[in-house]
Amino acid sequence: MSVSNEQAKERRDLRGVDLRGEDLVRMDLRRVDLRGADLRDARLHGASLIGADLRDARMNGAILRSARMKDVDVRGADLSGADLTNARVSRDDLTGANLSGATMPDGSAADSVNRDDEWVGRDLRGADLYLLPAARADLTDADLTGANLIRADLRRANLSGVPLSGANLTAANLRRANLTGADLTGADLSGANLRGANLRDADLTGANLTDANLKYSDVTSATLRNTKMPDGTIRSG
Repeated sequence: MSVSNEQAKERRDLRGVDLRGEDLVRMDLRRVDLRGADLRDARLHGASLIGADLRDARMNGAILRSARMKDVDVRGADLSGADLTNARVSRDDLTGANLSGATMPDGSAADSVNRDDEWVGRDLRGADLYLLPAARADLTDADLTGANLIRADLRRANLSGVPLSGANLTAANLRRANLTGADLTGADLSGANLRGANLRDADLTGANLTDANLKYSDVTSATLRNTKMPDGTIRSG
């Protein structure tokens, strides 16, 4: 189904519409309801999606270069493999969104998320961030509660004070990461590389550290209550 700017303006309800592979370059989709829409491989370069509702939309491989995405609701949307290079994002709700393999706004999917990018302070609760390339990224104040961060590259990342309760960090690379004051209650860090990580004042209550590498890590004042340690023992407090 093709949609023109005029149709988009007149028809704000495009829920469930099939727009796979459509040319939506510079399309005005402000405040349009696109819940559950199929936007796989759609070309949305420079499109205005300000205030749009994209909950549960399928956007695998969509091209969102330079798109304006302020106040967009993308809860539960699948953005795996999407290209968000230079997208202007702010105050978006990404709860439960799948960003696996997505190119971040700074265009750095292949290597790392830029330390100064606009993902700082993001709501990423329950987001699928498998293999997230975020070495040296500043994720300060981002909410990663329950996020899937299996095998994520978080070397030297700044996760100070970040909510990570219930997050899956299995085999994640957190070498020399800053996790001071982070909430890691119930997090799965089994097999994670935490060599040289700063865990001062972090809450690891109920966390699983089985086979994790804690060599040279700083756990000063960290809460280790009912925490499963690397050797399989349970730290009672």
